[in-house]
Amino acid sequence: MKLNKTIYMNRINTLLGPMLSVSSEKYVYFCEFEDTPRREDKLLELKRLLDADIVEGENSINKKLREQMELYFSGSLFRFTIPIKLIGTDFQKKVWKELVDIAYGETISYKELASRVGNKKAYRAVGNANGANIIPIIVPCHRVINSNGNIGGFSAGVYRKKWLLEHERKIKRSGHVRR
Repeated sequence: MKLNKTIYMNRINTLLGPMLSVSSEKYVYFCEFEDTPRREDKLLELKRLLDADIVEGENSINKKLREQMELYFSGSLFRFTIPIKLIGTDFQKKVWKELVDIAYGETISYKELASRVGNKKAYRAVGNANGANIIPIIVPCHRVINSNGNIGGFSAGVYRKKWLLEHERKIKRSGHVRR
């Protein structure tokens, strides 16, 4: 996928810290917390894969993403509608597409997610795909936990995963979630 153009990086302040988003006028390609490990490497790889320059600035997609993030963190948005472009292997994209279908406030196990993508023994590969997700929250990898109920990992920090899960459960319990 070659864009041969400029895409824009913008900061989004959230309750869990600032996030950086990268988008064109059509899609969000990247949205991670600023302090996520290997963020710079991921941005360089994105730049290479898209053959695009990444510059600081805002566009209509980044603005819409900021608005949706604000609604999500305030408990008013339960499913993102912003257009995203998944960049990864076919297997990763298959996993990420399944993640989007996990209901707000719900969790599934890595093993269950592996079954949903057609290989119940591929739970480690599913975990690796989750770790490679560069659009967390929008592609809600935080909703996947260990089969024993333990929270599992999260590239942006387990404390953030715990917060996101509790935030969604609290809103869901309040009865405000509409599908």
